[in-house]
Amino acid sequence: MKTPSRSLIRASRGGHLLLDQEEEVGPLLHELLRDARFYVVLLQIDRDLAARERVGGCEHCGGRLYVANYGRKPRGAGVVLPAEYERRLSLCCGMEGCRKRRTPPSVRFLGRRVYLGAVVVLVTALCDGLTKKRAARLQELLGPGASIRTMDRWRRWWRETFSTSPFWTSLRGRLARPVDITSLPSSLLACFAGGVEPALVGLLRLLAPITTSPGLRSTARSPCGEAPRCRFLRSGWKPRLRSGSPDRSATWAPDEH
Repeated sequence: MKTPSRSLIRASRGGHLLLDQEEEVGPLLHELLRDARFYVVLLQIDRDLAARERVGGCEHCGGRLYVANYGRKPRGAGVVLPAEYERRLSLCCGMEGCRKRRTPPSVRFLGRRVYLGAVVVLVTALCDGLTKKRAARLQELLGPGASIRTMDRWRRWWRETFSTSPFWTSLRGRLARPVDITSLPSSLLACFAGGVEPALVGLLRLLAPITTSPGLRSTARSPCGEAPRCRFLRSGWKPRLRSGSPDRSATWAPDEH
């Protein structure tokens, strides 16, 4: 997929992702959020995360985990999604007397929101300096459900809820330089090297731990799986692996894709 050439620029000092022209909001969303291949990539990441959780077994009794997916009806994609997008990948212990559910992290869904995680992250980033014209364009592209009130609610979540959470507190301590919380999530997207798509995938991986219990009360770990290099993370950051993880010696070694 081609990276938009002028839609996003990096501020020389602030490090935020900024729109070059309001007219380019449409092409940017079409490029990233209406590309069927992009959603297949996210689905494969979720499959890998679920497979990793399943290998670890039940964290309560050590029993074998079985598939126990549940339904979702995601919004925001302008293409026909794979059928698996109607299911949140989840697992359940098969041990009698336990039967505890274990839902793996996800890069497709951001908690219980009906809009896809990629939509919430990118649209909120584009809402930086929101004007009536840009809001109307975003609303047109995402459908009637994406009201200005909805987008404002997403912005408040980043700046009031996310930025005061234990997850953000633990993540912020691992950043090599300060991130402007008033410009979240665009200021976090700017931490990732590469184009807009790799940055978005990298941030979704970084946020994956909050998509499952205990959510924002969790502690930041290394990005789930391999991710594009985050330029502002302190070197030598070792992951905090959940109990039952099959690999206790892993360190984060991001790839270059």
